Amino acid sequence: MQRQAQAQEEEKNWKDAASLYIQIGDFCKAVEIYGERGMVDDLKELTSTFDKKEVAGLSLAAQYFVKLGKNDQAVQMYTKLGDFENLVKLYVSTKSWEEALSLIKTKQELGNFVYVPYATWLAENDQYEKAQDMLIKAGKPESALKILEHLTHNAIMQDRFADASYCMWQLAIAHAGMLKNPPQKFSALDAKHFSLYQEFSLLSSIYFAYQFIHEYTVQPFTSLHPETIFNICRWLLNVMPEKTPYKVLRRNILYALAKMSQQLGAFKLARFAYEQLQHLRLPPEWIDAIDVGTMSIKAKPFTDNEDLLPMCFRCSVVNPLMSKHGISCSTCSHSFVYSFWSFDTLPLVEFKIDPSISSEKAKQLIEKEYTGNSLNSSMRRDHNVQTLNLDTTMEETDEFGKMLEAYEQGGVTDPIVCGEGCLEQMNKTEVFIVNPPSKLLPTRYFKLVVSETAVVMCPACGKFFHEEDYEIASLQRGHCPFCRAPSILTQQSK
Repeated sequence: MQRQAQAQEEEKNWKDAASLYIQIGDFCKAVEIYGERGMVDDLKELTSTFDKKEVAGLSLAAQYFVKLGKNDQAVQMYTKLGDFENLVKLYVSTKSWEEALSLIKTKQELGNFVYVPYATWLAENDQYEKAQDMLIKAGKPESALKILEHLTHNAIMQDRFADASYCMWQLAIAHAGMLKNPPQKFSALDAKHFSLYQEFSLLSSIYFAYQFIHEYTVQPFTSLHPETIFNICRWLLNVMPEKTPYKVLRRNILYALAKMSQQLGAFKLARFAYEQLQHLRLPPEWIDAIDVGTMSIKAKPFTDNEDLLPMCFRCSVVNPLMSKHGISCSTCSHSFVYSFWSFDTLPLVEFKIDPSISSEKAKQLIEKEYTGNSLNSSMRRDHNVQTLNLDTTMEETDEFGKMLEAYEQGGVTDPIVCGEGCLEQMNKTEVFIVNPPSKLLPTRYFKLVVSETAVVMCPACGKFFHEEDYEIASLQRGHCPFCRAPSILTQQSK
């Protein structure tokens, strides 16, 4: 019968040959005949008679089904065999990600066959956070960083600075997540990751702000207020390192600053900007306008509009528009806090908690029911409704207010440290707790010292905004304008 089968095969009577091979139990030969000639229906009929003990026949049939594009039948073969490794590889090759992820829930040892290719696919489809999570699950955090670095580079090269900012923020979070010890016990590797966390945090903020200036200089119209462009330019010049980040053009910042300063009456700052522009290589179409501006500004007083000068809300000292102290007060060294949309300074003062108080205990003390008055006014905001306290009898200034008075007298630069009594007196609606991206890093605390100013903080990135700014940005973009986390206003409405 073997010879008869071979004879039928030589005469290309494929079905008869396969039938004879089946009769003598040579199932693999029959599968080969059907598979090589694309006889799918015959192959299906044959494999339907196999039980799971027919390993060689089922495995060969699965390979032919894959080759012939009949993946459903291949899945059946691998499932019958219990060959989950080849099954998950099939899912990956066909990008059947739901099936692959479902399988590795019960077969966790197969996860490494899925995570990396799935992460690559996610990154190619702009789902960066999920891609990063997959690579971390695969035990390849360095690969996750490389994907983000590649995406960041592409975004910068294409002048998509907002996307570059987002990728850099993700890089900052990733490096913070790699910390193994708290700051006081940093290893050399921890110190490296912390330094990169700080570097990418700053760069993400710079590229986010620069996107507005880039659009202002290349587009014919802008929807931004002159004050906003003015504030962004000042902030960028005050925070940028000596080596300007790649493709962040100082000339664009100075050009926008010169125009807005002159328009808003900050003539001293405008003169500074025009003088700086004289030392830079400029686009030919700018030269005449800058020459005219340079000449006309000399006829203006060498002063800045006092309404534009930033005030420190810790020591109440008015600061110059540009300072060697950057974004810190020139008197008490307190860092200004900005609305990360209009880049106005916000009436927020940072404070620390007494080292003997844990973060959990501090939160409990702050969230205790508030019974006193707000620090600056008898007007207070509860549940988005502003109410007026008609009782004109104000309590004695609280501990936090007394500490602010010490800064107003001058000579104090140390941070405010609050104990239990001070925390208990605080109105929880006026305190913002910024949780870092790693639990190993210290929590930061801010106190709103002008209660009439509505301030919003994104809990995902810790950036602050005027409530109105945040509402507008959230409506336009559907998420936090900086870190792209879901809008807290949307979550509240739900």
